[in-house]
Amino acid sequence: MLDRLLAAAVPEVASAAVALIAVDGVPVAVASAGELVRYADASGTLASERPPVREDSVFDLASLTKLFTTVVALSLVETGLLALDEPVATWLPSYYGARPSITVRHLLTHTAGLPPGRRPHGVPPGEGRWDFVLSAESTAPPGAAYVYSDVGMITLGRECEIASGSTLDSLVRRIITGPLGLGDTSFRPPATFLPRIAATEFKPERGAPGEVSDETASTVGRACGETTLTSDRGRVGRGEALAETGPTSERGAGTQGEARVVTALTSELGAVVGGETTLTSGLPGVVVRGEVHDETAHSLGGVAGHAGLFSSAGDLMRFAEILRAGGAGVLSAESVAEMMRDQRVPGASFRQGLGFRIGDPAIVGPLADAYGHSGFTGTSLVVDVARGLTVVLLTNNVHPVRGRAGIRELRNGVAAFGHSLLSS
Repeated sequence: MLDRLLAAAVPEVASAAVALIAVDGVPVAVASAGELVRYADASGTLASERPPVREDSVFDLASLTKLFTTVVALSLVETGLLALDEPVATWLPSYYGARPSITVRHLLTHTAGLPPGRRPHGVPPGEGRWDFVLSAESTAPPGAAYVYSDVGMITLGRECEIASGSTLDSLVRRIITGPLGLGDTSFRPPATFLPRIAATEFKPERGAPGEVSDETASTVGRACGETTLTSDRGRVGRGEALAETGPTSERGAGTQGEARVVTALTSELGAVVGGETTLTSGLPGVVVRGEVHDETAHSLGGVAGHAGLFSSAGDLMRFAEILRAGGAGVLSAESVAEMMRDQRVPGASFRQGLGFRIGDPAIVGPLADAYGHSGFTGTSLVVDVARGLTVVLLTNNVHPVRGRAGIRELRNGVAAFGHSLLSS
């Protein structure tokens, strides 16, 4: 049945799809359908090579990244580096000093009064882009209403970096992917992942011959030690002594950073990487594969609090154990309870926890009290803690262009199938 659900949606809704249903942390149904790369351009020209999807294929998670940032933030709260009701201005005074009432909790519940997004188009690579995004003006008083905001989660990711003295990608590894053994989950996935990664959108602004992309340029800047993780008062984060590595080395100085730069450059310019070739057509641009789809995350170097992570269905199932199993050794039961608590946010079409949505009608199907989130690329994660049910759906609904109909129906259909397994 699950394979038929996916087959009915491919390739109209997405060219690639993987779904996984787990009960009490054990997979009970897994299916995959389609091709990792189907199109060579926005007009629908078929690619010359169309590798099949596998159950362990890797997808751009888009806004599911926000859930990982949430867990990182709550882990830092547990260690005393952050506090939920601490002003964001504590660590970002230049940007939030005049807005002292905005707190970490506001960022996690999308009630900080920040705009939905702010793309740094035309801003040269480097700290200027972060300045542009972080200086976004408030559009409403904090706590007044729900406004889904990438800016808020980007801000939270940067605050986590400054407070801990480490980078967000390092924090995700140290706090989440390392302890849980999530080997398929990372920002800026390595070249060895490319044969397993699903393509996303055709981007005419990326990959023109001889042109270095925003993500590549930002990666180069960070590899040269351009960015440092101190607050804008110049204070070092409280967690500096606890960080695995220093800011400069973590941003990519030395051989690790050089490898990242080479990977980004070769991928971006269409050279052969890991046995695969970045798809281009006769028109300027590229079908994005292996680098983040989200424009803002791309311009910030591929690592941001709102988007940028890649993962597989199996890894997401294990990540969901943080909720289902009361922390899974990553968070305390008390932190998970607060994360799952309805934060009484006004104006949302669902209940809002910390980071996680509760009963989102766009993804949960009949699981009215389930927790989860969706991602713009066509991803979703649903966890019904009371039933012990986890539903993972990964697709590339934006390949080769965004706006393809049917993703909401597919998400709800897969959740409904998961529910049916419990009642059968």
